[in-house]
Amino acid sequence: MNKYRPEISQKEFEEIENYLLDTLSLAQRVDFEKRMKSDSVLREEVVLQQKLMTAVELGSFKKDTKESKPPRSKTIKIYAKKVWLVAAVFVAAVLFSFIGYLFLRDTNSSGTDLYEAYFYEDPGLAVVMSSTDDYEFYDGMVSYKEGNYEEAITVWSNLSTSRVESDTLRYYQGVALMNLGKMEESATFLDLVVGDNESGFQAKASWYRALIHLRKDEIDLAIGLLENLLPEPRAEELLKELRKSP
Repeated sequence: MNKYRPEISQKEFEEIENYLLDTLSLAQRVDFEKRMKSDSVLREEVVLQQKLMTAVELGSFKKDTKESKPPRSKTIKIYAKKVWLVAAVFVAAVLFSFIGYLFLRDTNSSGTDLYEAYFYEDPGLAVVMSSTDDYEFYDGMVSYKEGNYEEAITVWSNLSTSRVESDTLRYYQGVALMNLGKMEESATFLDLVVGDNESGFQAKASWYRALIHLRKDEIDLAIGLLENLLPEPRAEELLKELRKSP
């Protein structure tokens, strides 16, 4: 792998930052992702900046938690967009789906191959200290962001949807199980969100549910879900790959 550049221009840094914070317009995002697809150095720089942002975020959370030691009634509040707009493509999606597209692309790819090429781990929601009534849920989110999916699931399994918005809880239970390779259990939770037309997580749940269908070579079912996501760029790209397959 190429080394990261020792420095980047202010313009480049701001562009990467705006991309990670999802403040680019759809046209700007599409253009940036095309450049990433062909520029390995840019991809690596985006990875680095994402890691730095995550490290600062989690480090700040842990420091605040250690110093303040909030009681169980005090919790962490998440400030994050719930609505997955067409332009809201996670950096992880780009890094894994585009790299997978470049290196695993094959006109005879199976559903499993395409699953591996396009799967990415949802990075979770940003967390900061605050006072709410959902400490356990956000405590589980910290475990999730650290990759401790089993621990996150254990915490969330003890919560009721009356305390946490049901689509939020079900979606993250589903993707945590998916990260552990427990596809059938994951699908049970994701299906509830896919069927919820009021959920801001519906589109993201549909994307992951389509990938589970791919993993099982249920191509027609995957295509049906992906078509509902158009004109989202990843869905459009994956559909093209599926339609090329025999």
